[in-house]
Formats: sequence, C-alpha cells, structure tokens
Amino acid sequence: MTPSAIDPSRPERVAPALLEYLRAHLDAPRLTFAEAPQEIGDGWETHTYSFRPAGEGLPEPWQRPLILRMYPGDFDRGAERVEREQSIQRFVRARGYPAPLPLAHEKDPSILGLPFMVMERASGAMLMDAMSGRPWRVGGLVLRMVELHVRLHQLDVGGCPLPSEGTLAERKLMEMRALAASLGLGEPEGLAWLEAKKDIVMPEERSVCHNDFHPLNIVIDGEGQCCLIDWSGAAVGDRHCDIATTLVLLRTAPFQGRNLFERLVHPLARWLLVSGYQRRYRRRLPIDTARLRYWEALRAFEWGLFLTAMRVVGPEGIGIKADTADRVPADQIERLQRYFRQRAKG
Repeated sequence: MTPSAIDPSRPERVAPALLEYLRAHLDAPRLTFAEAPQEIGDGWETHTYSFRPAGEGLPEPWQRPLILRMYPGDFDRGAERVEREQSIQRFVRARGYPAPLPLAHEKDPSILGLPFMVMERASGAMLMDAMSGRPWRVGGLVLRMVELHVRLHQLDVGGCPLPSEGTLAERKLMEMRALAASLGLGEPEGLAWLEAKKDIVMPEERSVCHNDFHPLNIVIDGEGQCCLIDWSGAAVGDRHCDIATTLVLLRTAPFQGRNLFERLVHPLARWLLVSGYQRRYRRRLPIDTARLRYWEALRAFEWGLFLTAMRVVGPEGIGIKADTADRVPADQIERLQRYFRQRAKG
C-alpha cells in the first residue's frame, strides 16, 4: 500500500480524492458535493472535514451532512485507530447510545493518504458553545452532560470490541512504560508511584469509558438531545478513569476566550462546571474517592508524558495533527505535573 500524495490539511486536495472514492464505493459515478469538504480545525488528533454528497439513488444515510476523519502519523497506528473508533461507535450505537453512525472506513493509505472514516455528522451545536454567554442555561446543560455520561457507564460491556485483557490500569501503565522507554526516560518517579499504588483500583467493575468526555465533544440539538463524538480514546475498564479524565480536562485544558468577558469569567465558569458535574454525577452513581484520586493522578501524568513525547518526536510522531503543538501552552506540562503531585499526596 503506497500512500497517496495528499496533504490532509488542504481541502482542495482532499475533495477530489474523496469524491473519487465515494463514486466507486457507492457505485454512483455522477455523485457530486452539495457541500464541498470544509475542514473543522478544532480537533487535536485527526484531520476532520464536514461535507454533504448529492446524487440520484444515494442510500438515505449518505444524503445527510457527513464527517470525514483522517488519522495522521504512522500508517499502522492510524489503521488500528480507525478500526477501534468505528467499532466502538457501532457497538454503542447498536445499544441505543447517541453516537455518530460510521458509514465507511478504510485502512488503505493509498486512497486519501491516511486511514480514514466517514460517518454521520451530529446535528446541533457544541455543548460548550451552548453554555457560553448563557449562564442561566449552565445548570441544565451540565445535567444533560452528566446524564449522558452515566448512561454510557451503565451500558452492558458484553461483546464490546475494545481490548479488555487485564485491568485498565495495567494496560495504561504498560503503555506509559513503553512510551517512557522509547523517549529514553527510564522509569520516571511518577510512573513508579502509579505502579506501587495500582491496587487502589483493583479489582475493577468494567464500563465503557469514552476517555475524552467534555463539553467540546458533546453536540446538543435544538430539542436538547445530546450526541457524543470523538471516540478515539475509548476503552473498557473502571468508570472512575472516565470521570477522572473529565475532571482533569475541565480543570487544566487550555482556554483562549473569544473576548475579554469570557476570559474574565472563565475561572468562575470552570469551577461551576467542575463542581456541578461532580455533584450531579454522585446523585446518580457512587464515586469512590480513593479510586478517583488515583485515576486523576494517572491521567494527569499520562498527558504530561504524552506532551513530553510530542516535544521530543513531534506531533505526527505520536499520531496527531502537526499544528497541535501550536495550541499547547508552554506551561501545560508543568500544570499537569502539579496536578499529579497534588493527587499523589492523598
């Protein structure tokens, strides 16, 4: 399989290759674009485009607004990621959970230059946008967010296609040891602490974990129905890992702010979001404080290690978009390390 010479960041190169693929895949030689591919630039990991096909005789799902996700970096890794992501979306969707339905996926990089997936586009606005500038709506929207998360954690994991050998903590620790070794870091002190304390989260009650659950990955429509997107980090394991992921993201994720008002109120809004999320989640499912603290420490350490790797080998060396490095604040690694140390004290 020879990669096609397509720059995934250039719509004018992606569009004709995608059109050629769709015509062959759907046996629709006259297919065109009602809406040409336009890149959605907010994502860190994949090159993501919105588009809408047009043509006679198209199957109904292909007549809607769609999303193209292209997976950068090593081709074998990208092929594994696209297979995992489409399989978990199909799994949860088949069980009635609101996730975009994958329509096609290809591992062959000779088609568009990278492995890719085509799926439905969720209808509505990002939950974060729905919250911005409307403080009176935040409480109700946080409730929707919690309901969506609890519903995911209550799904039956039987038949889930994601890897599930060993506990989630053991799998995470193995991945981090391998990454640290590849960077020549040996056994970082934080990793040794996580290894020594892993019994806190064993054994585990298994759930489907999204592992990137936050208001920018939740789309809400005009009727208040939510859809969860971006399943590339999903795993089977302790739901406390998923809760911790959300908390670490809400507390540490970089925030630009579109205007002075948003920048001024952001610290208060962040606190309200975190406290409201935890309080409402606890009303629906119990949270083990010790488990949660361990997972917060692990996730903060893991992201710090990931960002360190990005600095050493570059974004595409770890399978994410080249422009991601420009979005990460200079002090983000230290912020995550500080978060880890705070949780490791408990």
